[in-house]
Amino acid sequence: IDKKTLVASFFKNKKRAAHSFLSPKDPWYDPQKIQERYSYSPQKARELLETEGWKKSEDGFRYKNGVKLSLPFVTTAGSKTRETVQLYLVDQWKKVGVEVIVKNAPARAMFDSVIKRQYPAMAMYAISFMPEPSLSTYYHSKNIPSEANAWSGRNTTGWINEKLDGLLEKIDSEMNFSKRKKLVSQIANLYMDDAPTIPLYYRLDSAVTPKNLQG
Repeated sequence: IDKKTLVASFFKNKKRAAHSFLSPKDPWYDPQKIQERYSYSPQKARELLETEGWKKSEDGFRYKNGVKLSLPFVTTAGSKTRETVQLYLVDQWKKVGVEVIVKNAPARAMFDSVIKRQYPAMAMYAISFMPEPSLSTYYHSKNIPSEANAWSGRNTTGWINEKLDGLLEKIDSEMNFSKRKKLVSQIANLYMDDAPTIPLYYRLDSAVTPKNLQG
């Protein structure tokens, strides 16, 4: 995904391309240790698909053993920004021979499918983190939503990584900021290696503060 063109074309570079769940404004963010893993390279994408046996047909899409590489893609219906970005992504994947079919749904229905992990292939939505959040809530394997926990977990991607779970348990009991920051860098690198989600860009929220506001 060409994230640089995305933020330049749609947001006039007022938003930044994202490579991690951490915002550059977060105290935990370390630009020396949190760097982009997968640079934009359509040629590399084509090579990987070819290596895995997905061959391009005359219709411009890829097939393997007679099966078309076709992925349903859902986001919240009626959100113009998300739907516009969605079409941009569909075009990006089409250029390397992947068919992506838009199947949007009302917010309530879409998020219900996300929580219950019933969306067919890809879902696009926003996640907001407070500074120094409890990352276990979002990424520990024990917090994968299921019927057993009444769909209460926030690890909606179903990410399971034993090393990650250990780091998350350490950071929850570590009080020293410097040590916590080092643990977060390790967690962020595992996130970028495994890519349980594909972060696109950091959103901007506007706020008005009166000049005479104190305290």
